[in-house]
Amino acid sequence: MDEHAGKVWTYDDLATLPDDGQRYEILDGELVVSPAPSLRHQRVLTQLLKQLFALEYTGRATIWVGPTDVKISPTRVVEPDVVVVSHARREILREQAIEGAPDLVVEVVSPSNRKHDLTVKRRFYARIGVREYWIVDPESETVEVLALADGVLGYRQDQWAGPGDRVRSVVFGVEVDVTALFEDHAPTDQDD
Repeated sequence: MDEHAGKVWTYDDLATLPDDGQRYEILDGELVVSPAPSLRHQRVLTQLLKQLFALEYTGRATIWVGPTDVKISPTRVVEPDVVVVSHARREILREQAIEGAPDLVVEVVSPSNRKHDLTVKRRFYARIGVREYWIVDPESETVEVLALADGVLGYRQDQWAGPGDRVRSVVFGVEVDVTALFEDHAPTDQDD
């Protein structure tokens, strides 16, 4: 039997968990544990960051890479892969966490968290008011850009792109070359 069954988890409880490479999040008081990301996941994330950092260089936004806590309340804490907060909203940046809904959140889908990112987090991010949510899928080599729809609860699909395409941030206007995200520049055993 799970010793934590029925427990309502809070942000303070996260400090009691081991530093074991796992990702710990709390969605409406429930603890969600994910394994450390794969090397492919990290490579895609690195390629994405290279393109998004134009927002930092121009002073329009600050970019944070997971694990970075986004704390909405004591029982709602997530660790997106990428968090972008506009310069105009920098008051939500605190010493220990981002306290409020970021402008843009990106999740790179892993086989172990596919359903969680595509359904649970999608609903959660819309509900807390994240203006734009990108789902980057290394398996299908696609990027889906979702934007909050005016007067509608939830996201509308703004763009869906694959290799050879570019996507553009609804909030910031920065463009990303989708092909470059999935190019594998990592060394292999044959590169000795």
